Amino acid sequence: TDKAIQLEYAALSFHSKPCSRQAQLLTNLAIHLGDQFAQTGELEHLDEAIKLEREALTLHTEPTGDRSLSLANLGSHLGSQFQHTGQVADLEEAIVFDRQALALQTSPTPDRALSLTNLTFHLSNR
Repeated sequence: TDKAIQLEYAALSFHSKPCSRQAQLLTNLAIHLGDQFAQTGELEHLDEAIKLEREALTLHTEPTGDRSLSLANLGSHLGSQFQHTGQVADLEEAIVFDRQALALQTSPTPDRALSLTNLTFHLSNR
């Protein structure tokens, strides 16, 4: 995972102007950092994942699957942060992003099922 993170940061350095490819790289990097957090429990990895996913969302302006993925990932990362910090604001924000992701996922797919599961989990922690 460390090597993947290094490579993702290197790939990002080639994109000086915002573009859809940069958004995908940010999302991939956020996913790798979320995995790193799951392995180490170090909150700085999760904080960075949240920051990068927020940045990706600013580039995913159209209601596409990519935006839906970023919303779902951000909701998941914020839910994890709530689990570790107990900050209710993180949980509330996770719920908002879960709902936004679901609004873009209109057909029954595995992504929609996962988003429904995440929303259910986050609502049950309220």
